[in-house]
Amino acid sequence: MIKNERQYKSTRSRANELRNILGELQRTPLPEGLQPEMCELQLDALRGTLDDLQAEPAESSEA
Repeated sequence: MIKNERQYKSTRSRANELRNILGELQRTPLPEGLQPEMCELQLDALRGTLDDLQAEPAESSEA
């Protein structure tokens, strides 16, 4: 849970970084030798982390 403004800004910054990384990965051609299923698993993991980061500020404002 986010407890102060510094943590909030850090979390928001990290979420923005992950959004940019996800966008970049989705626009980049699949590297040679990487199976599409593996790539999708990695993207899903990043999306899950992004969802967690986006939920933190909401949880803090509810507390």
